[in-house]
Amino acid sequence: MSTWMLCAWLAWPLWSCATAPPAPAAASPQRAQVLPHRGMAFTQARAQVIQAGWVPERLPREEGLDYEALEQELVDQGVTEVAMCSIDTSSCIFHYRRAAHCLRLDAVGEHLALMKVVAVSARCPAVEATAGG
Repeated sequence: MSTWMLCAWLAWPLWSCATAPPAPAAASPQRAQVLPHRGMAFTQARAQVIQAGWVPERLPREEGLDYEALEQELVDQGVTEVAMCSIDTSSCIFHYRRAAHCLRLDAVGEHLALMKVVAVSARCPAVEATAGG
């Protein structure tokens, strides 16, 4: 998906996806909003998507499956939308939903304050098939 398509799909104003910043005369607090991008601090990207109406999606955990160290740290700090984190690379996946649309942020970092976005996509979390139905 192109940046322009993702921007339109996320319902961000198209000016926020432009490579050049808007003209100074058009500056306003609302115009400060930018599409989350690679290298952006995860905490900043998270705040922006929530402010844009995306709801953090807490996925159900399998019974008996505990959070790993980084996952637990994130949940303890209120980042309940963490789907999973890789132990060896400190990379994590986060899901958000707005109506029937999905947003996924992938980030890396050993602690919340150090996490940087490495990918933004419209991927929905995989849904397990239910038995008998």
